[in-house]
Amino acid sequence: MDKQDMLNTPIIKQFLRGYAQIELARFSTAREAAFWAFQGADNMVAALLDCKSVGFNKKSHKDKWQKFISAHPVFQQRVSADRIEQCRKLWEEARYRDNPISADDAGQVLELAHQVFEYGLEVLASFSDVSIEDLKEAIYDAAKTELAMVECKAIDDYLKAREANIEQDASHLGLHQCALMLGDPATYTHYSLHSDQPGVQELIQANTEVAKDIAEGYTAFIRAVTKIALNRVSEETWRLAVSKDKVSGELASEFLKRLADTFDFNLLLRFSFIGYNFIESVEQVREVINSLEEGRIELANPRLAQESSPKIVQYNVRINKE
Repeated sequence: MDKQDMLNTPIIKQFLRGYAQIELARFSTAREAAFWAFQGADNMVAALLDCKSVGFNKKSHKDKWQKFISAHPVFQQRVSADRIEQCRKLWEEARYRDNPISADDAGQVLELAHQVFEYGLEVLASFSDVSIEDLKEAIYDAAKTELAMVECKAIDDYLKAREANIEQDASHLGLHQCALMLGDPATYTHYSLHSDQPGVQELIQANTEVAKDIAEGYTAFIRAVTKIALNRVSEETWRLAVSKDKVSGELASEFLKRLADTFDFNLLLRFSFIGYNFIESVEQVREVINSLEEGRIELANPRLAQESSPKIVQYNVRINKE
């Protein structure tokens, strides 16, 4: 089968999407890694069920995995049913609740996803009548476009303009450009922008307004880092910096050490958007509304529901399903 034809089949496309989602876990916090790893494994499981023409409840992840174990019993030699259920519950914790997710938790879910991927390659290679290595290579290559780091021209333009300004300032001060670059916080800041949808990647690169908004977030971060660094400069270091007196090599070395101390901190700011299954969210809201109308909902704190205060409160609800 032609490589591109193989990738265009619905089953392989579903499997590929799952693999791309697992790759997102590599750039994530523990909570996000647990979410994306199980989500990716879940999509690959759906592809493996479709491969055997096994129907399943698309609204129930539990049903999907139970059907998967039944249709592919050999998989339990790799991962037990109990471990799968544990990972599914971790996914629920990561998605719906604020309970902490540890690195070990995320590691368990990633291991499950890895096992599903390796097993899936064996099944789908036989299904597609290709070698495992050819299928793996095709998926790896396709994943680079399915999930790629998005180059944001607005940020590149900003960094080039900043570098040009530093070069100009260095010329006025009679200093080497590298000297000022070493003191620029932007030299030590990094950004990574990823999306699992090629259309989103293209939109960011093509839509100047979207790119500008993203660049503004990055430049604001650099400004914040600069302010933190400046506030960490001691008075003595400032005096050395503005002094017009000739300083000895020993004092110059001390000044550089003090200046280095102002940058001796790490700061990580993450912006993540996990947009998943809009229809499912709508159905959940509709279920709450229907339960309220049918009297199947019980407010755990009904007194707050009667208050006229404009303050924001969070209601704990319990739906009585019959």
